[in-house]
Amino acid sequence: MKLPFFIAWRYVFSKKKLGIIHIISLISLIGIAIATMALMVVLSVFNGFSNVATDMLNRSNPPLIVEAKKGKTISLPQVHYKQLAALKQISTITPVIEESALLSLGDNQSVVKIRTSDTLNDKCLLGEQIAYFMGLHTNFAQRGIRLKLTVPKRENSATALLPEDNFNQEMLPFGGTFSTHSRIDESYVLLPLVVAQQLLDYDSNTFTALFISPKQVSNLPKLQSKVSEIVGEDYVVKNILEQEPLYYQVVKAEKLGVYMILAFIVFIATFNIVGSLSLLIMDKRKDIKILRSMGMMLSKIRQIYFYNGLVLSIFGAIIGIVIGVIICLVQSTFGLIKLGGNGFLIDAFPVKLLATDVLNVFMLVVLIGVVCIGVMVRRIKY
Repeated sequence: MKLPFFIAWRYVFSKKKLGIIHIISLISLIGIAIATMALMVVLSVFNGFSNVATDMLNRSNPPLIVEAKKGKTISLPQVHYKQLAALKQISTITPVIEESALLSLGDNQSVVKIRTSDTLNDKCLLGEQIAYFMGLHTNFAQRGIRLKLTVPKRENSATALLPEDNFNQEMLPFGGTFSTHSRIDESYVLLPLVVAQQLLDYDSNTFTALFISPKQVSNLPKLQSKVSEIVGEDYVVKNILEQEPLYYQVVKAEKLGVYMILAFIVFIATFNIVGSLSLLIMDKRKDIKILRSMGMMLSKIRQIYFYNGLVLSIFGAIIGIVIGVIICLVQSTFGLIKLGGNGFLIDAFPVKLLATDVLNVFMLVVLIGVVCIGVMVRRIKY
């Protein structure tokens, strides 16, 4: 093994004047490096955008949520609320009511999601976008404007004379707007717990969900398992990604798609190495015959050119990864490449480097090189 590798190394780093074969090999190495760099940068940018999207989900979704598997409501005694609240791993646990309702102001109407908030007294807050749709602005809060919320009664009365008798209504003062830069701004209305209970005919132990925040994010998986054990089989405990399954599936599919496309580019770039090896083999026929006459086995001859191509692939991968990491670090530090618009939450392309991506990219490039070069050198018959 040492002799074939030594000869292959000399072929790659020959001190003689560069010939056409060495120039083609150098171009092949550069091609691998560029493809590897592109793979690193694109994956890191994709991770950055995914991280931004996850941060937006964190603004609108709790780290853990407890919901009923069947039906809309949960009962605090049945989910063992006091036992959950006593867990040391939990930072906050908040019973929440969330339901659809019709929001009305004059001729303006919109179907919204109401959510209870412990910080409100007798007023309601509207998401920035739904407030704009309803024709409201923050300074309207001082004008005493009142909004009407309408929901169907939990049990419709068969003896109701008017359709309106089948609905509960509440008039609430407009208290202003809030902005989370997430989907909550589009349709959510925050209102006091007491008002929501009256509007929906809920008692003091009836809610639609429990919002749970851990003291340490690293403990979230264990906490989720512990909470699931306490609440029992009739309730489901979801983390953020499980609360948004479509987003999770789309992110996985998109990253896989990007990975496959760029892997194909690396595969194409590897053919440059295969081509340069073919020329090298033709140029070194005399050397091969000499080595064969000296008793070197055909498998050892093949190893020489296999190691030659592998060295080019590995060096190309390392150079590409180093350049890609440098580009990502510069972009994450200085934000040199801008998104080119004012409607974004961030002004520059986000970048997030992952050690697993570095390892996966290196292994992918080397694996493609091993397969392509291995197939090629097996064609050596003399």
